[in-house]
This record gives sequence, structure tokens and C-alpha cells, in this order.
Amino acid sequence: MACPASAGAAGGSGGGAGGGGPLSVGNSQALREAALVEAFNLKAAVEMAVGNPAGAREALADMPPRCEEELDPVTLHNSALAGMEGDPSGGFRKLNYLLGLGTFPPETFPNLLLLYASPRHTFLDLAADVMADNPGLCQTLLTKDLSELLSAILMRTTAPDEALSRLDALAGRHVAALRGLTRSLQDARLARDNEAIRSAIQQYDDALERYMPVFMAMAGIYWEREAWSSVERLLRASAEFCSEHPAWRVNMAHTCFMQPLVAAGAEDLLALPAILLANLCVCFIMTSQNEEAEELMRRVEAAEDAADEEGTSAAQGPGARGGGSNHLHLAIINLVIGTLYCSKGNYEFGVSRIIKSLEPLPSKLSTDTWFYAKRCLLATLEGLAKHTITFKDASWQEVQAFLEAAEAAGAKVPAAFAGAGATGGGEGGGEELEGRTVAEEARLLRWLLLRLGEQR
Repeated sequence: MACPASAGAAGGSGGGAGGGGPLSVGNSQALREAALVEAFNLKAAVEMAVGNPAGAREALADMPPRCEEELDPVTLHNSALAGMEGDPSGGFRKLNYLLGLGTFPPETFPNLLLLYASPRHTFLDLAADVMADNPGLCQTLLTKDLSELLSAILMRTTAPDEALSRLDALAGRHVAALRGLTRSLQDARLARDNEAIRSAIQQYDDALERYMPVFMAMAGIYWEREAWSSVERLLRASAEFCSEHPAWRVNMAHTCFMQPLVAAGAEDLLALPAILLANLCVCFIMTSQNEEAEELMRRVEAAEDAADEEGTSAAQGPGARGGGSNHLHLAIINLVIGTLYCSKGNYEFGVSRIIKSLEPLPSKLSTDTWFYAKRCLLATLEGLAKHTITFKDASWQEVQAFLEAAEAAGAKVPAAFAGAGATGGGEGGGEELEGRTVAEEARLLRWLLLRLGEQR
């Protein structure tokens, strides 16, 4: 990305570019004097720099409308970048057109190559052709590190071991630079030099963004080999620098929660352990991929409905051990998600999610599901007693109604597994706990809830 003074950032061509907006204002002298094109390009550059391509598209959609053939090279370049997610073919067409012009933003050439070589597109042959056809541009517009990165990526299919070796050497240089910048940042903080701190942070962020493609290219080679443990080792080794980077978090989540197993088991999700699916949903939520989590949950729900209709008996998996319905995958997923929100302090939403996960209670209430549900309920009651959390009236009523229903449905459901009560402390305590039912514990929790309600 670049500001309009040197090249483009990202954006569109104004309201009239699509043909359905206002008529084109053309490239008038008044437009040039107003510098609106430069201003909107700059605004889009800022939006792209903070990872908000939608904001960049919106910024450039506010640009005075012009037809595509009237766009200056900077804006055309920017519209290509901003539209890559929704219209990659159009973006590549614009970038290749710019490359054929006599003058174009210098970012055009490296951006085109990086997009061709990106994991989303992997047009490695096209990238190789562009580099071979433009050796002069490779010399003048590509940095040494970027040239080495692209060369290594292009050989990943033909010579993956050599590509790994080159990437490893390149990564070593980046890591050394990051460590040096870390020391500079520490020195600036010790000296309490705010200007030096800001400069060091900016340099570190820029260096990290240069390192991430190298690191991800290495991880991608191991991933294609299905060497999940090697990917995880590589990710953990880079956690010192990358643990807060969104790309690192997404890839670590995919690796640790074995997304390939979910993809391989897409035809029979109920054959996978419920806790695996639950953890995958959590990883999606933690990395702001809520739509993917919702889609996975819809697939699980559809699989359970289909299994019920066919009268099949799907294995429950290690995520649950109690009685009740054989199809508890969705219930366990919702239990885990509800627990996640409770652990983050959002008790109202978390408890509500847990309650909904056990509907209908007669089929979903079991020793195991009750164990996980009551942990969050107890944590909620503790927070209410200490006045560290607040509940709306609707939430009080929802929890009370749930406990009443659990008391009615859990009369014959044991509250603990055989031997689990041994941790209750004291002689005879284990036997007492083992004899309890879910109904008894629900009654105790409801009594506590009523007592706390009286003290509000």
C-alpha cells in the first residue's frame, strides 16, 4: 500500500463507475485543483493499513464519479486492490493493464506478484511468467528480500525442500532484525523517549509484516505435506513475535484444532469427537470468524436431524459421557461456547447460550451436560453474590425457569458419576454426593438464586 503521492492504496472509482450512479464528472481542472482524488486515495490507504478493506472501498466510492477509462493510474491500482476479495479477476485485469502502461505506481508490480503467489490464488505459473517477462522491473521494483521470497515460493511445487531451505535462511534474517528492533524499543522505553518509542514500534510493525509472508510460506509447505506437528512447532517457535498477529492466530487455531479432520469428516460430522468440533468453533470465535462457527454449527444440527430421521445412533464422542440423547454434539458445542463467554465475563450471554444448549431438557440433560452447565451457573451465582456482575430481570427469570425445568427433568439423572464424589472431602462425603440427582442440585441452585434475588 502507498499514499497517492507515490502510488495507490486501495479504493474504488466513485459512485458513477458502476454505471448506475451519477454521471461522470470527468478529469476536469476543478477536480484536479480540489485534490479530492488524492484525499480519498489517502483515506483509503489509511483504511487498508489498519486492515479495513470495506472502509477503503467506502472511502473511494465517495470519490467524484468517473468512468473506469477516466481513472488515473493510482485510483485504478487502488480499485484493483480493494476489489480483490469480491472480484479477483477484475483486480488482476486492472493490475495487468497498468503494468502494460508506460507509467504506473511502483507498487503495481510487487502487488501483482504477491497476489498471484498468495495462498488464496496460488497462480504460481503466472507469477513466474510476469517475473521472466520483466527482469528489469524485478531489479528496480523488488527489494532483495521480496525477490528471494517470491523465488522460494515459486519453487515450492517443484523443489519444496530447496524452497524450505531458502525460506529458513530468509526467516533467520527477519528474526534477527525483529530482535534488534525489540532491543531498540526496550532502550527507548528505559530512556522514556516517547518519539523514539513511537518510531521503534512503527519499525517493528513494518518488520513484522515483512516477516509474516516468509513464515507463512514455510508453514504452507508443511501444511501441504499434512505435517501438522511440524506446522505447530513452527508456529510455536514464532509466537515470540507473532502471537498477536491475526494470521498467526488463525493458522495456529486451524492447526491445534485439527481442521483437516473436520474437512475430511464433512460427510459424517457426528463421527468426529464433539469436543473437537466445539474447540474448532471456539477457535473461529476467538479469531473473529463467527460466520464460520455458525456455518459449522448449522452443519452439525443438520447432521443430527438427519440421523434422528434415519433412526441411526451416532457416537457421542469423548466430549460427553452421560446418558440422554445419543446426539449431543450441538449441545456440547453450545456448552463450550457458553463457557467461553462466561470466562470472558459476559455471563448473561454465556448462561443464556448454555440454557439454550440443553433444549429440550428431557433429551439433552445428562450427568455430563449438567456438570458443565452447573459450573457456569455456580460461577454466575458467585459473581452475583460478590456484586462483581449484574443481571437484568429477564436473565434472572430465564435462569430460574431453567432450574425449575431441570428440577423436574432431572429426578432420575445422577448428578455425578460413580467415584466422582470422592473429591467432595470428608469421610462419607463421596457417598452423599454420588447419591444426589440433578433435581436436588437444581433445587439448591434455585434456592441460592432466590436468596440472591432478595438481596438485590
